[in-house]
Amino acid sequence: MTEPGTAVPTTPGAPTRIGRYPVSRRLGAGAFATVWLGRDTDFDVDVAIKVLADNWAADPAIRERFLTEAKFLRRIRDRRVVHVYGIGTLDDGRPYFVMDHLDAGSLEDLRRSGVAPAEALRLCAEAARGLEVLHRHHVVHRDVTPGNLLLTSRPDGSLAVVVADLGVARSVMDSSAGAMVVGTPPTWPPSRPTAGRWTLGPTSTHCARWRTRCSPAARRSRC
Repeated sequence: MTEPGTAVPTTPGAPTRIGRYPVSRRLGAGAFATVWLGRDTDFDVDVAIKVLADNWAADPAIRERFLTEAKFLRRIRDRRVVHVYGIGTLDDGRPYFVMDHLDAGSLEDLRRSGVAPAEALRLCAEAARGLEVLHRHHVVHRDVTPGNLLLTSRPDGSLAVVVADLGVARSVMDSSAGAMVVGTPPTWPPSRPTAGRWTLGPTSTHCARWRTRCSPAARRSRC
């Protein structure tokens, strides 16, 4: 999915309103859903609205997975995990849910733009604390990637990590998922591709290789 922190110009035919929320532009899109930037006029704050893709709306399994993600996020009330405020259904029957809008992109955005390795490791440590919150609620993420670790700005200007995108997460109390392998292959650990905490290891390694701001020639030799 295109990172929720990256603004994308509204495409022709885009909604002007979802439920009670005016929509200004698309924030990101993936195979299963699109995320829109909306405005909660009652509280005067921006929100992110995730809508199930129309080509999957008739698939009961995908629809249930989408709704399960919303329920997980609603149940977990912690600043380290993106929060869901509401859920609804469009006129065409597609479900959507409304969540925090985070203003600083993702770890993947930061990796691409370049940042000091020490800051990268600090943010990965914050991500680990966010996954620990999920585990306390008996939820395994199963797709920990830099793009699913979002960033928000603190009042002092520093960045905080917020865990997002529980589209393939499952409860450890649910044995129905079995040993199905899901997630993003580059971040799979060698032997435990479905375990949330283990996937942070490859993600941290990936993020530790931050591209520094140097010339192309220098980057080829040492960056």
